[in-house]
Amino acid sequence: MKEVYYLNKETLPRIPVPHDCFIREVVLKDGFLEFTFEDDINLHDSIQAIKPEAKSLIIRYHLIYDLDDIEIIFLESIAYHWWARDPYAHKSHCRVYDYKKLPELTKDGSLSYNAHYVSYNAMFIRLCSRYSIHIELSADYVEYEWIC
Repeated sequence: MKEVYYLNKETLPRIPVPHDCFIREVVLKDGFLEFTFEDDINLHDSIQAIKPEAKSLIIRYHLIYDLDDIEIIFLESIAYHWWARDPYAHKSHCRVYDYKKLPELTKDGSLSYNAHYVSYNAMFIRLCSRYSIHIELSADYVEYEWIC
């Protein structure tokens, strides 16, 4: 079952978040950024509340501009050990990542979807792997294809 959410209308949509679900494959083609999620996605609490009968999910972001418009930022955080004066202190630095390497992030099987933020003709996506990954892209609609 397909659901389409338009990001260029007067009212922005409420798009479900597959929080903590693992991404099996990332594809960049034909003007889309596509995430294919793990099988048995319905075992996650976030999916139980949205679509309990779903077995998997494919999310497609239809890009307004070229793929070069996608900005991917890795936030590398190095936490201090527990004996540090301030246990909440951490060092972090950012680096911009080449979008062509995005499919490589699924190789170790630990890429998960944490959150997204919707804006007019834009999406801000937070993923997690070995690093916190922030993706900013311009899109006019998002497709959710639920595989039941």
